[in-house]
Amino acid sequence: MTRTRSGRTPQDAAVAELDKAFGNDPAAAHDVTVSDCAVVAEYGIKSTQATIKVTNPTDAAQSYSITVSVNDKAGTRIGEINAFANALAPGQSVTLSGDHARGLLSNESTKAGPAACTVASVNRFPS
Repeated sequence: MTRTRSGRTPQDAAVAELDKAFGNDPAAAHDVTVSDCAVVAEYGIKSTQATIKVTNPTDAAQSYSITVSVNDKAGTRIGEINAFANALAPGQSVTLSGDHARGLLSNESTKAGPAACTVASVNRFPS
C-alpha cells in the first residue's frame, strides 16, 4: 500500500474527504466553546444546560450540529446536550443558551448543581 510523506494512504485521504463532505471535519470542533454547564431542577424536572458559543471561521455560510457531553465531578457522563446553529455567515458567532442549549439526564437521581461539559462532536455543513 502506497503512503504519502505524512504516512497516509490514498484511502485515508479519501475517507477524510468523505468525512468533510458529510460534515465530520475535526477542525469544526475548534469553532465551538461551552461554558456554564449545570444540572438544573425546574418545575420538578431535572435537565442539563450550558452556554454554547459557535463561531464560523470559514469563508462561506455554515450550519452546525453539536453534541455536548455533560459529566459529573468523577467524569462519568450523566447526560448530553444537542444543539444546532443554522446559516452562520463567515465570521459570524451565535451564543446558544436556555432551551437552545438544554438536554436530558441519563440518571434522574443526579443532584442539581455545576457539571463539567466537553464538546463531544461537531458537524459543520455548508448552508
